[in-house]
Amino acid sequence: MPCGVGVGAEASNESEQSAMRHDSDDVTHLRTRARTAAGEVLSRIALWTPLPKEALEGAYERIYFYHIRKTAGTSITMAFFSLSGEDPRKVERRLFYTSFVRTGGIRFVEHNAQLIRGGRYFFGASHLPSYVAQPPARGSFTFTVLREPLSRVVSLYRYLRSSDADQGMVFGMPASERAWAMGSFNEFLDRVPRKHLLRQLYTFSSTGSAAEAVDEIGRLSLVMHMDAFGDGLASLQRMTGLRLDVGHERASSDEGVISDDELDRARTMLAPEYEILGQLG
Repeated sequence: MPCGVGVGAEASNESEQSAMRHDSDDVTHLRTRARTAAGEVLSRIALWTPLPKEALEGAYERIYFYHIRKTAGTSITMAFFSLSGEDPRKVERRLFYTSFVRTGGIRFVEHNAQLIRGGRYFFGASHLPSYVAQPPARGSFTFTVLREPLSRVVSLYRYLRSSDADQGMVFGMPASERAWAMGSFNEFLDRVPRKHLLRQLYTFSSTGSAAEAVDEIGRLSLVMHMDAFGDGLASLQRMTGLRLDVGHERASSDEGVISDDELDRARTMLAPEYEILGQLG
């Protein structure tokens, strides 16, 4: 084949792939707009109906959870969904389509910045950073769970490699992110974007500033830690007046061999998060 034909074919393929990505982005944007519009309508209608099950300690009107991946967040979210008396996976499935659900007298919002800022819910959660999805300052109980940085990243790597980790879940990890872990742990560290590797940092700082993240985390109503999860859960229940039955969701089956050198490299890359935990004590 002449060189000119090969180059032209390659350019054409790249153009087609670019167009496909653009079309995919457009579809995603339209779906997000549709989910937001449906959620807005449903949340306004819900305000006109009695909410017999909703009650929190103190002056709180709502709870918002900053969900960082691989910090037991799915298990916590499912425990809140269970308060409705409905199968929590059915609640999540409905949230996938509308971002807002009222069931069992309880209002839920998930993964929608506009509805989170609106505040018309009893429990809300998302992976969105604090500078994108901020619940109303007044009346909001806010919390997150932090984890030893290396343990979290190793867990993320193994989760992305586990084909069955998202079984039964509607909010699964996209194939593009699973591709980060297709190989050794070193290859994963090369591929994973910094904002995902250091998610505990970037959830609370748009610039990657440990000092800014510490300030933002310090404004939360409660900070739980994975290595003292039972104590944190007890505090969450005491402070909100709720009884939560937290199970174990999204367990990863892949173990993956990781060398000491790879772990040392990851620790170095995660230095800003160790700084955050050190300042928080």
